[in-house]
Formats: sequence, C-alpha cells, structure tokens
Amino acid sequence: MLRIIHMPILALTFFLNVSVFNGGARLDAGPVRLDGGGGYHLSEAARERVFRHWDPSLSYGMKGWLRCQLLGNRCESGLNEYWRAYLGLSNHAPRMESSAFTEWDEAEEQRKEREGLLPSEFFGITEQMYQVLELMADTLNTGRILRQYDAYKRLYPRLAPRRVVEELYRQGRWVMEHPDSWVQVQIKSGMKKLHMLSSFGMKWSPAKGLLRIHDTYDFPPYVRLLSDIPERPREMKIRGEVSFAPETAACGFDRTLHNLLQL
Repeated sequence: MLRIIHMPILALTFFLNVSVFNGGARLDAGPVRLDGGGGYHLSEAARERVFRHWDPSLSYGMKGWLRCQLLGNRCESGLNEYWRAYLGLSNHAPRMESSAFTEWDEAEEQRKEREGLLPSEFFGITEQMYQVLELMADTLNTGRILRQYDAYKRLYPRLAPRRVVEELYRQGRWVMEHPDSWVQVQIKSGMKKLHMLSSFGMKWSPAKGLLRIHDTYDFPPYVRLLSDIPERPREMKIRGEVSFAPETAACGFDRTLHNLLQL
C-alpha cells in the first residue's frame, strides 16, 4: 500500500530527472542521535530483505525503481559489501587504515561524543577503487591516450569509452593542479569499479606522494521513505589513500593502458 501511495511522487522524481538512489554518497549527511536502542529500527531479517530487494548499483528514477520491484538486487560487484555494511549485516567491506583519517575526523568524533551522538564507522577502499583513483592521478598517460584515442581504440577494442577517459583526465587534472587542497570530484559516467563513489572529496599531497579521498555513504530521507531503506545509526564514512609518484608516471604507461582496458 505504501508503494502505491507514493507512485505519484516517484513519477514526479522521474520526470524531473532526479537521481533517487545511487549508492547515496553524500558529504552532508547529518549525525544520528542516540535513541533507546541506538540501533536500526528494522530487525536483521528485515534488513536482509531490504538488501535482497534494492540494487545499490542503480540510479533510481522510475525505471530503476520498477527494475528493483521486478528483479531485486542484481548487483554482483564489491559494492554489495558496502551495501551490507550500511545495513549492519555481515560483510567484507575493507576497513580503513588509520593513516587515512582526514585532518578533521578526530575533532568531529570528539564533538559527537560531547553531544551524545553515536560515533562514525570508518571503511576503506577496494583494490578496484584504488586502480581508478590511480588512473585519475596519471594525467600524463591518460592525456597521451586521449590525444590518440582513435588509434588506441583500433588497437585495443576493449579500451574504455572516450567519454570515460576524458572524465578521468579532466577530474584528475583538477585534483593534481590544486595540491594540498581538498577538491570536489564529480564522476558522472557510472564507472562500476568506483562502487558508490560519484561525488567525493579528493586531495593530492605531493610531499607524501599520496592521493586521499573522503566520502559518506548515506541516503537522503525521501529515498528511505520510498524504498524502506533504514536510517543508519552510525554515519558510514569512506576514507582511502592511493600512492602515486608523478616522476615515474612515464614508465607506467602499460599499467595505465591495462587499467583502462578493465573499466
């Protein structure tokens, strides 16, 4: 009954071309206050049903919503592990390395403790995500491939589409040209290896030879209302580091080309 009542809202969302449910990566997710149980309002069995029903790899306008009603969760990537972690189910999502904390994380967690809020839960990045983020940093080789894209495409038919290479190069340049500053990265081409990452913070630290990323995995209230996805009791934060040495990039062309063939 609830889904029938909300069909007009879903239709409006579709016609306005609003992305309803794309892994829910939001940098402005609010803190969750302690309540009586401090946990999910759904039982574990109910959360398992939510996991099987909603596909975390889809962007949900009307088409995606209907697909889930008919097919359920058809996602076969590592994103499912983050999805299970979001729902508080057993999972193999990577845990964050302690060195990947941002400069504000400690102060933020101390503030939550003072205000009686639940602490955040931190997760790391997968090897697939690492590879794509490394591609973004390697603007020397992605630029080289982009300038001769047609020739490389003839030699390597499995090469990622031009729009994907262009986006990696453009976003990578934006990050690398603003060293030691957090910048907002927007990935619109739906690279599956990035899992839920589509709009996230990224910083190039040349002195350390590290790319750093931060994100929060969550869903806006209207998405939870339309999909029965529960609110997570603890914020789920994604942190990661990628080693990169620009001075050796010229020797890394084969690795970059190989990774572009795997997207």
